[in-house]
Amino acid sequence: MNKKRTDPPSIFYLLYLSHGSENQIRNFLANDCAVPQENIQRGMHLTLYHGKRRMPGLKTSTSYVTIEVNTEETRFMVLAPGGENPRADQVPSSRSVGIRLTKRNTAIDEILKLRRSVYKFEPVFDKAFRKNTTDWKNAFGARNFQPHIKLFNPGTKIDDDLTKLGDLFRKNIREIEFSKAVLKVYD
Repeated sequence: MNKKRTDPPSIFYLLYLSHGSENQIRNFLANDCAVPQENIQRGMHLTLYHGKRRMPGLKTSTSYVTIEVNTEETRFMVLAPGGENPRADQVPSSRSVGIRLTKRNTAIDEILKLRRSVYKFEPVFDKAFRKNTTDWKNAFGARNFQPHIKLFNPGTKIDDDLTKLGDLFRKNIREIEFSKAVLKVYD
């Protein structure tokens, strides 16, 4: 029996860190920050695009890239709405934490180029209902695009002041690298 699909399609475009960069971050978090290994994210990536509409012309694909990220232009953040600003109700030890790339990061131009290669396939939306995706705005999910990488899950004993962790991170890890872009289309 054929069952008619009622869920909307999903499209994810993910940019994965190289194995070397992920291992370097994992070692830093475990050894220098006492983050338990089981809390550290596996498959660290940046979500370039997420959509919930059919986009003719897009097919699942994998491409290999080399995009270097200068960590000087990264900031630690709680992965929650408004998580880039410290708030009493968003305690880092009880939330997922990641790093976001500032707009000044040397990797931003390449990241936006990849992002554009997918959102250009979006159907034109009725402007009264929804605006199309742009470089810094999303049609779906979070309103603003903030390129970020989830590093670890809740349940750590890290300091509530993420600037201390960020300073230590930037002192110990000068550069990280993305190596693979994966487009996943679930129809």
